[in-house]
Amino acid sequence: MIRRRRLSDILEEYIDRLEEILEGYVYDVEERNLWHPSSEAIEPLANVHVEPREVVITVDIPCADSESTHVRFIDENTVEIEANLQHTLDFSYLRVMHRSGRFKKYHIRIDLPVSVDPSRATITCYRNILELRVPRK
Repeated sequence: MIRRRRLSDILEEYIDRLEEILEGYVYDVEERNLWHPSSEAIEPLANVHVEPREVVITVDIPCADSESTHVRFIDENTVEIEANLQHTLDFSYLRVMHRSGRFKKYHIRIDLPVSVDPSRATITCYRNILELRVPRK
């Protein structure tokens, strides 16, 4: 006997799942602390794109000192990127008036969705965009 689900049940299930996804995004955007006052670091914008043979990570690091940029693989699924700024910035410089504080560097730890081979990673930096290409395992 085939049991048919009512359209209202299917829609309710779909809406519940959509709410779960949106709550996760809200946490990532609102709850996550992107500025770390004790270390004077701010988390840069980053994007991870998984391709069939490699993972491409791009990180936006404006005003960073390219000589001070460090990329370190913690394991085959986690990469940490840190770069000093050319000069100390504060929130008023960015025209953010409801916060006070300053930062001297970028710092981000990225959990990768697939395992990679860090020994074969290639890193380029062009116009303040750091691109990291890492072959998949």
